[in-house]
Amino acid sequence: MTIVKQQRGSKWIVSKFVENHNHCLTTPSKVHLLRSHRNVSAAKKILAEIFSQAKIPTCQKMRLMEIDYGGPENVGCTERDIRNYEQSLKELHKGHDAETLILSFKSEKEKNSGFFFDYEVDANNKFIR
Repeated sequence: MTIVKQQRGSKWIVSKFVENHNHCLTTPSKVHLLRSHRNVSAAKKILAEIFSQAKIPTCQKMRLMEIDYGGPENVGCTERDIRNYEQSLKELHKGHDAETLILSFKSEKEKNSGFFFDYEVDANNKFIR
């Protein structure tokens, strides 16, 4: 295949195409592994978070998704994609763990008047006790 860029603009034009030189990038059974065909959808992200709350390891999360979707080729992402998504969540929440804990304790205090918590922070606003 010969591709030429037009002088004006950003369009590309195929000027010559020889079908004999063309070939499949991969077999149909492996196409789900191509990066262009993989995506961690919003539904899978929520499902992965629910599984995480239940302390289910990532490899088992993928197995459950494979069962639910009818096989690994139908899931739409790989275990590595799920791990990468979980890592991005950790990065997003990094440094906010203590704030989340305090909010959780305050919420519990509102529900239960007998609940007590106390904490101290240093000059850098880091937990001491």
